[in-house]
Amino acid sequence: MEKELQDRLRGLQLRLLTQDIYAKNAVCDELLDILKEQDDAHVKNEIRRIIALPLVDLGRSGDLMACVDALLAQQDYELNIVALMAKEHYLRHLNDLQGVLVLHIQEIQLTEQYGREDMLAEAYLRRGKVYLELNRIDEALKDFNNAIPLAMERNYYNLVGVAKYYIGLCLFSMGHEELGMEKLREASETAHEQHCCDVAMHTEAFRAMKMLEKGRADVALEILKGWAEEFKLML
Repeated sequence: MEKELQDRLRGLQLRLLTQDIYAKNAVCDELLDILKEQDDAHVKNEIRRIIALPLVDLGRSGDLMACVDALLAQQDYELNIVALMAKEHYLRHLNDLQGVLVLHIQEIQLTEQYGREDMLAEAYLRRGKVYLELNRIDEALKDFNNAIPLAMERNYYNLVGVAKYYIGLCLFSMGHEELGMEKLREASETAHEQHCCDVAMHTEAFRAMKMLEKGRADVALEILKGWAEEFKLML
């Protein structure tokens, strides 16, 4: 890619960070014009990668789907995933969870096709969350349990903590409150060990809420005291 074009694309990408809808539309129009003028496949795909998510935010479904289809046609895992993520955001705007689930099934198939086992744990986690949203608890539980050993093999313990948290939610949905609470404790311990504040904060707050629902205000208060002491300087 020529340096002049590279600098121009970088500048346009920065301008896409604006919250002004009209300005963002104008930048997308300019990028799409560049796309039409280009013969270089690498440049065309870079432009599609840059504008995919902004097109979702702008509701430009026609332009979005053209980019998604072109990126999915590439023999490149990263570009394929960018396309699926953009389409997922679009379908979530439409509240089409069944469509989102189909995309995550495709993502797992792509992960296996390209031999990207390093990404498979994340793919299982994302699909499991959709199953959970659809109240397909058994399938969600299976995906979260599949994610844990894959993440542990690669020392990705933050993901282990997140998967345990979601397993806890599944167990609560199945009526297994004690097992669910135990799994939340495990998730919290893993997050603390990894200094993963976001996961620890979220899990501890959820544990406190569950204790309040059970009428155990004393236990909830102890959890919240620990939470406040550990995270009070996070802002």
